[in-house]
Order: sequence, then C-alpha cells, then structure tokens
Amino acid sequence: MNDYAAICRQTYGESEAVAELIPFMLVGFLEGDRAFAKARKEGLPRAGVPAKTGRQSALTSDNT
Repeated sequence: MNDYAAICRQTYGESEAVAELIPFMLVGFLEGDRAFAKARKEGLPRAGVPAKTGRQSALTSDNT
C-alpha cells in the first residue's frame, strides 16, 4: 500500500495517508471485479441467506 501512496504522490503531486487512499483503492477494485458486478446486476443475496454454490453447505447437510 505504501507503493500505491508513493505513485499517487508522484502522479498527483499531493501526499495522502494510506488510510485516506483505501476507500479509493476499494472502489477501483470493486469496479474492476466482473463477478461482483454480475452479482449486483443479478441481485445480491439477502443477509443471512447462503449463496447458491452448487454444493450443499455443511450447515444444511442432511448427513447428521
């Protein structure tokens, strides 16, 4: 992350603390994540509801 801060300082001529850059780094990552973008477009799963993975979760297994 220090390298990212150094490149930003060199590029934009302003020094920012790494903590200040993290939100921008996260936005850039999420915007470039095609799987995340597809999931958002298709509708995000509700909180507490496991995503469908094609595999049965150990928590919902009938093999108890």
